[in-house]
Order: sequence, then structure tokens, then C-alpha cells
Amino acid sequence: MEKELIQFLEFINEFVPLTFDDVKHVMPSIKLIEFDRKEVILDTNEKCRDVYFVIEGLFRIYNIKDGNEINMAFMSEGEFFTDYESLVSGENCKCRIETIEKTRMLLLPYENLLEGYDKSHMLERLGRLMVERAMINMISLNNSAANIKAEQKYAEFEENNKELVNRIPLKHLASFIGITPESLSRLRKSRMENVS
Repeated sequence: MEKELIQFLEFINEFVPLTFDDVKHVMPSIKLIEFDRKEVILDTNEKCRDVYFVIEGLFRIYNIKDGNEINMAFMSEGEFFTDYESLVSGENCKCRIETIEKTRMLLLPYENLLEGYDKSHMLERLGRLMVERAMINMISLNNSAANIKAEQKYAEFEENNKELVNRIPLKHLASFIGITPESLSRLRKSRMENVS
């Protein structure tokens, strides 16, 4: 797990310069967890109690509406994730989280993170920055979902997530954009023809 912790610390240091004293408060409680493809990470009958950092892999966050899966977001390497609403309120998750690929993550229990906040100003600052980053992502997703057409939403997703477009199954990407897989297939074909 040493390699994964180094990757984690390098990522964190892009935001906040942590010292060994800062890190020693939370390091013993960090665990490496692994999930196979199509495995549930969190479900709607569970409470979120942890913060995750994605080392390798890809997963989706979705809801079920009228019997249909509605994908809301995709998470991949180098990203923090938690269900903040469940984490803070203690209520069950409102979304489901399922892997698309085999996924490896570092798990940090929230209660240990809170203890770390009490002992390190820099850890507390990191927590604030991660919440701000999550809020920006959520606001951006909500704004784009409400205000743009499927073609533009796909174009923006493709532009901002070039490495993910071909890793996400067509049906999940179509659900995220709000169209059928057949419509997405035609849209992709049309975009390819326009590029040629």
C-alpha cells in the first residue's frame, strides 16, 4: 500500500502542503479497498461513513427513476469521493455507486478525518478545499443538465473527459446525457463525420 499512499500524498500536496506531523494523524486509519467490475460501493440502504480517494478504476453514481437508471456522475483516478449528504446527516445514501471497471481506492473513515481536523489546521484546510471542489462539480453538473442540449452536453463531456469517453459503456453515457444509446451512437457518428 506504500505506492498508493505516495500517490495519495502527491495529489494532496497539489492543494495543501502537508507535513509529516499533519499526515500522521490520519495515516494509520487509511485502508486500501478493491472492487470488481459491476460491484456496488454504496447503495441506498447504506450510510456513508468514509471518504474515498480513487487510485485506479472508474465508477458511476446513479439513481433509479421510473425503473430506469439515471447516471449523474462518473469518478476515476485521482479523485476524492464521498456522499456528503449521507456522511454529514447520518441518513442513508440517496444515490447508488457502482464500479464500471475494477477499482482500487483508499478509504479514510470520516470520524478519523474529523479527529485529524482537530489536530491539524492543514488537514482541516484540505477538507474545506475538497468540499469546495465537490460543490463546484455538483453545481456545474446541475447547470449543464438544466441549460444545454444533448449534443452540447456530450461535446462538453467529451472535451473535459477525453480519457473517460471510451471507458464508459454507451448505455451509461447516454443515460448521463439524457438520451437513448441509439441517439448517442448517431450523435457520435455525426461528430466523427464532421471531424473528417
